[in-house]
Amino acid sequence: IAVKHNNEYVLLTGNQTASLILDYLLTYKKHNKDSLIITSIVTSSLIEAIAKKHNTFFKQTLTGFKYIGETITKHENEKDFFFAAEESYGCALSPIVRDKDALQAALIISEMTCYYKNDNLTLIEKLNELYNQYGYYYDTVTPISLDPLMGQEKITTIMTNLRKNNLTHIANYKIERIEDYLQGYKDFPKNNVLRFILDDGSFIAIRPSGTEPKYKIYYSIIEENKEKALNKFNAIKNHLNTL
Repeated sequence: IAVKHNNEYVLLTGNQTASLILDYLLTYKKHNKDSLIITSIVTSSLIEAIAKKHNTFFKQTLTGFKYIGETITKHENEKDFFFAAEESYGCALSPIVRDKDALQAALIISEMTCYYKNDNLTLIEKLNELYNQYGYYYDTVTPISLDPLMGQEKITTIMTNLRKNNLTHIANYKIERIEDYLQGYKDFPKNNVLRFILDDGSFIAIRPSGTEPKYKIYYSIIEENKEKALNKFNAIKNHLNTL
């Protein structure tokens, strides 16, 4: 979505788009504790916060909508599918399509935009209302490409070292827990992903590509405002670079 705000067009991220849609749906559409909301483990924590505030059933999957589709099927006899999304854009609002569905998304975005326009709100202003309510979430992803010949070997070394480090802090921010999906975390399929969950709910996830000599670092940073979030992000990013 490109939103005209203060005479400039602002492109919303997949995380921001999904957060706006979910808040809109939970505010104006019937739901209950068995309403199923699904995201991937690298999607913004803001979606989880919104889902839990409305007392719905929240579930995470590995990255990729195929896992989200599997989860819809797994729970279809016990939960009412409500919404699914992941950070790289794409969402689903009905189980009739168990994949990213641009038609459903475009329709609900149009409805939502029209609704807020009647209240003299742009989607940027509504997003800022969410930040005021839940805290400021700075979500971004940093892809790092390496040499084609030695890249995969270096990625293996990086992931191995991170697992051996037994980190307790990143840039003076306390790590509450480390989720290592390669070793098998809860009921997730094994996958070469590490997630560092900080004690304030922020997380950093590191996921190598399975086909290219590169890896991605996902950040979901929670703070009081944008300035503090950016400072925190830069400190964490710099520390990770040294590692």
